[in-house]
Amino acid sequence: MTSARAAANYSTEELEQQWAFLDSLVERQAASLRSGVQDPEEDEPVANVIAAPDEGLLRELEALRQNARELESLRATVLELEVLRQKVRELEPLQADVRELDSLRQRVQLLEQERGELLRRLQEAELARSEASRRPAHRSLVSRLRRHRH
Repeated sequence: MTSARAAANYSTEELEQQWAFLDSLVERQAASLRSGVQDPEEDEPVANVIAAPDEGLLRELEALRQNARELESLRATVLELEVLRQKVRELEPLQADVRELDSLRQRVQLLEQERGELLRRLQEAELARSEASRRPAHRSLVSRLRRHRH
């Protein structure tokens, strides 16, 4: 059974309950091992347990193991999602900065267009001025020549 199938077959609450049950079971067993106390079933000879396996219990045990694996996979997925959510929260303020930069970029483009227009007008003005300055120089030369003749 895949994680996606497990998620479809069990509600989040059921998965959390199963996970809590498995966590408490592991904690009880760990506490028993630390204290040296064993469950009465563990005192029975191993041969009795092996001699009479209950197929239903074995299937249920395998199903629980599969559920535990799927829950662990889901837990890892939830942790990944939380990391991604945190990254999104960190990026949200940057979106405002991006919008501001886009606005500034547009303003720069407008200013560059305006600068280009001003440069074009300046060149036209300088060209007109240089043409105008050539004309009076020519006229003044002609008028000087006329004065010297008289």
